[in-house]
Amino acid sequence: MLQPQTESAINNYFQERLNYQVTDIDDFTTVDVTYIRYCKPGQNDVTEPVSAIKKIDATTGVVITWAGGTKNFDQIWGAAGDCAALTYSRLT
Repeated sequence: MLQPQTESAINNYFQERLNYQVTDIDDFTTVDVTYIRYCKPGQNDVTEPVSAIKKIDATTGVVITWAGGTKNFDQIWGAAGDCAALTYSRLT
């Protein structure tokens, strides 16, 4: 039998995957940094605030931050490389 916290983590894992999909990956704008764009299914406009953007910085270890500091779908991906200009912070 799963422990309650393990079962909750598994449920959260699958729920997150049902709620959004990876739509873009930018691993060329900044050396050792990858930006991953998530959108809700059917919302893929790069000019509208419909994205959650994760930054994986491997310059000095691996640091994961999110545009605006949240997983909310309120960021604009924009043209190639625009995601690098956003403000990123760790989830709170």
